[in-house]
Amino acid sequence: MKLLWVKSKLPLSRLIMWGLDEPCSHFAVMFDDKIVFHSNLTGMHIVWAKTFMKQYEIVFEMEHSPDLASEEEIYQGILDAYDGKGYDYGAFAYFFWRAVLKKFFKQPMPEHNPWGSKDRFLCDEVAQLLPDSICPPAVKAMDLAMKSPYQVWLLLNNKPL
Repeated sequence: MKLLWVKSKLPLSRLIMWGLDEPCSHFAVMFDDKIVFHSNLTGMHIVWAKTFMKQYEIVFEMEHSPDLASEEEIYQGILDAYDGKGYDYGAFAYFFWRAVLKKFFKQPMPEHNPWGSKDRFLCDEVAQLLPDSICPPAVKAMDLAMKSPYQVWLLLNNKPL
């Protein structure tokens, strides 16, 4: 199982990286080097890794090797929580607005996203379904709708934001 932080040549990816001054714009989880779970503007998706990698370039990667039963539990947990769920446009709009304020007016990003939904998701919120050994409870307790994919990478690698 791999956690992937990626970027693409698409305008939104470039805008996110420029606006936040960060090296990546998207987060995904890959199983068996074949299947990728990720959330984009059209909702949560399961795609073949080969197809995913045609659009995205890996910036950071974390590999984890849980036993088969644990990996199946993670896989099933992602399916159960996100299957058929849409993209959280409200959370994205608020995050985008706050990122503009940060970029141009040096306003700090808040810790909570008041426009976020419990039934819709941004790409990095899938990290909250990972086991505590990968995503510590302190990170799971955060409102990841106010964290960029890069910030999630920093948090999971015990680096300061």
